[in-house]
Amino acid sequence: MDSFKRCTILFLLALAAVPAFAADLVTVETHVSSSTASPNGANQGEVLINNIVNADVRVRLEVQVVYANGVVQRLTGLNDPGVLPPGGGYMQSIFFVIPPDAPPGPATFVASVTASSAGQQEKETSSASFDVIP
Repeated sequence: MDSFKRCTILFLLALAAVPAFAADLVTVETHVSSSTASPNGANQGEVLINNIVNADVRVRLEVQVVYANGVVQRLTGLNDPGVLPPGGGYMQSIFFVIPPDAPPGPATFVASVTASSAGQQEKETSSASFDVIP
């Protein structure tokens, strides 16, 4: 077998394996309670994670707010979602304070979820926007 055919077969085999790494295990939805917030003010974001497979899924959640100038505010002290049973869900409401030096303009509440089940992994991200107003 010449090298071109061998490479083609290896490529096709690798391509066939891709869905195992790109499994859809969970859905993630976010929203913020207010479309505007002021520096030194506050807002509240919600994250909803749903297990969409017929197996337990281990979930980890990271949340941050990205401001118009690119500064990232990592939100800490969140509960660990843990393991979601088949069809199970997890909701987290997160109250956060806008930094006093946050610039006016668009800001984004971002939830990043890492999910794993039976050797499959997935990373899902969802975001909700609001405006920082003077």
